[in-house]
Amino acid sequence: MGTAMKTSTVEVGEILAPLSAAGFEKQPGSLPGVHRVDVNYVAASATVHYDEAKTSLEAIRQRVIDCGYHCRGELRASHVCEPVGGDIAKLQERGVRVALISGDNQATAERIGKELGIDIVMGDVLPGDKAAKVKVLQDRGDEVGMVGDGVNDAPALTQADVGFAIDACADVAKESARVVLMKSDPYDVVGAIELSRATLRKMHQNLWWVVGYNVVAFPLAAGVLYPFGLSPEVAALPMSGSSAIVAINPLMLKRTKLADIKSPGRQADPDAEAPAAARAQA
Repeated sequence: MGTAMKTSTVEVGEILAPLSAAGFEKQPGSLPGVHRVDVNYVAASATVHYDEAKTSLEAIRQRVIDCGYHCRGELRASHVCEPVGGDIAKLQERGVRVALISGDNQATAERIGKELGIDIVMGDVLPGDKAAKVKVLQDRGDEVGMVGDGVNDAPALTQADVGFAIDACADVAKESARVVLMKSDPYDVVGAIELSRATLRKMHQNLWWVVGYNVVAFPLAAGVLYPFGLSPEVAALPMSGSSAIVAINPLMLKRTKLADIKSPGRQADPDAEAPAAARAQA
């Protein structure tokens, strides 16, 4: 007996932007029987392909409402299905201060910043002024990482010391950023920082190993210990071992544990097609 597949369009309101296309697709897409969700930013709607034997259009609409997209245009941290408050706390645990650069009025931005525990809040920022705000932070001596997903974020991503673009974003944002988060999950910023720090540690370890080896090997090669029976040829013997250690040590990065970082992929029907990532509109 064939599967009763249906296709319906669901209105998602003007507050689609907070989670991005991929973020929104993930929410109704987690319902049993939902095979694919395609977002249309222009129409502020989503086309849902689902099995009506396993779920209903009303259940899908209720998931949209529960996620808070129909909250009368008011963005509140508690309305987001997957709030980023935990991500912010993880960044702060690593000594990273978090700033919010928002086009909302200052009062709204400060309220959201307070709910999420954000350190620096900048409201009333015009799209073209984001890069200037990043420059203000840099002028204070801060190294700035910028996370963005829209065309208007591109100049700020370029201005920042490190730009992070989510995968489901405008192409110009990806081209302007140095890092692309393939799962469109803000928490991957934490993973990127952890992996970068682990890589830097390996670089330092290799550097100290090479320095230590040369401190010992150079005197041997110069014959300093020849009177004691150690010929200069002895200095060449550890060279192969030293090279092997320097080559193998970075491979240990594979064993780096990135807490709470999950492999990409949907948790829904394994036979479902991967959703087409809608491009953010300018």
